[in-house]
Amino acid sequence: MKRILIVGRGSSGKSTLALALSKKLNLPVYHLDQYFWKENWDPVDDEEKHRLHTELISKDRWIIEGSSQFLEERAKRADHLILLDLPPYRTIPSWLNRIWKYRGTTRPDMAKGNIEKFNIEYIKWLFDGDSPKRKLKTFKEKTPHKELVILNSRRQAKKYLSSISQNS
Repeated sequence: MKRILIVGRGSSGKSTLALALSKKLNLPVYHLDQYFWKENWDPVDDEEKHRLHTELISKDRWIIEGSSQFLEERAKRADHLILLDLPPYRTIPSWLNRIWKYRGTTRPDMAKGNIEKFNIEYIKWLFDGDSPKRKLKTFKEKTPHKELVILNSRRQAKKYLSSISQNS
């Protein structure tokens, strides 16, 4: 495994899994939230996002987690695809814990100056706008030959992580 793509619903554990895999496999991690947002939740324009994304995926070794934007391009370049398919009722407690843990500060996997706060729109987005099923459809249609790992719980993610050897 040299290029790992991790996607999933917001607050499903993408960053946590990416960091754990990075330690095991000695691969650099790129959190797309650090590249796709400016300070105060100001989005980077799409042309710049695409340029940054192309630069990241052209590297030889990486773990990239986050945004579904440009997912097809990233999936084609990846040699290992991971979909965290946790339901919203499992991710909302994680999100609330994360807000509390990083209250008043920027998370390490987020662009500087973006402080997460309770936001009802985020909860709506978790239920309506961030469907892992759409991501799975993209994987199956665009990269049917690639290995796809679907993890439906944090327990499965931990078990998967323990199955990965440093030589993978």
